[in-house]
Amino acid sequence: MRKQFVYGVLAMTALMCGAVSHASAPPHPGRHELRAEKHGRIVDADTGAGIPDAKVIAVWRQHSSGVSDMVSGGSWCNLQRIVVTDSDGRYMIPDVSRELDESETRFGSLSWNKSWSGWQLIVFKPDYIRTGKDYPVVKSEQGNSDNQQFTLDDRKVLDHRINGGDRACLPNQGCMPAFVWQARQPETSGGLLGHVDVQTIEMKKAQLSPNWVWVYYSTILTTGICPDGRGNDLSEPAYADIAKAMAYEVRPMACTLPPETSVDPISVGAFAGLSHPGPFNVKFINRVKELTGLPVSRQFDPLEKTRSTAEVLCRVVKEEESQ
Repeated sequence: MRKQFVYGVLAMTALMCGAVSHASAPPHPGRHELRAEKHGRIVDADTGAGIPDAKVIAVWRQHSSGVSDMVSGGSWCNLQRIVVTDSDGRYMIPDVSRELDESETRFGSLSWNKSWSGWQLIVFKPDYIRTGKDYPVVKSEQGNSDNQQFTLDDRKVLDHRINGGDRACLPNQGCMPAFVWQARQPETSGGLLGHVDVQTIEMKKAQLSPNWVWVYYSTILTTGICPDGRGNDLSEPAYADIAKAMAYEVRPMACTLPPETSVDPISVGAFAGLSHPGPFNVKFINRVKELTGLPVSRQFDPLEKTRSTAEVLCRVVKEEESQ
């Protein structure tokens, strides 16, 4: 069952790639930062109080590229560690010097000119949302038409999600799919010999509409998953536990919405990936297509545009529960 879940989330990775891939190429961290013990804190953005029992997923990835970094050779996961914050929101990620393998030829990357490692922190706490930062908005008339969706103000986007906006774009500010700030490399400080301090991460207690919950949870899982260069799952057992908790929360949500609620293709794919691990999401999506009047397929294509309604998603869930 764990493998089935992993393959389902890997399919969702393709769906979310527009949200994550451009945001996952931060400045190259130093060797000490990668390996050293790391200390940090998760706090409430409104009160400043520490948030207990938040899951902190640390992921180390290897990236390869061709001449002058112009061609990507892909990336793979080297290591994953999951810790939980204490009563004051503090956490400690242990030193990984013995576990972290950064060899350039580990998965056949010898033909690439460059190979470097990076790391990310993904945080999960039910009813909380990671806030991101107040980045300046860069508009197309300022000469950034191709990348403006990745230079938006994170917090304005988050406010848009919290306030119930159904649009994927903000007026006059381009688009920002998903919650891309989950993928950004943390800012750190610390000596070359001691532990590394991670900049405090803020989360906001707020209620997202169900479709944005599905997309947010999918962003967390697809950013935090740990497949190596051959597709083997290196994720810790706690990762599967997080996914199961999300599935338990997500499955009833479609039936809480007004039946006529339109569900966009990204949200349909996110709901399928979260609530139906592995090959089960193919069967689920095909039944949704049948009830929506769309042709079915043998395999689930996460990029396929499957728009539906809450009524259809709820009906398929109830059909499954009655079997």
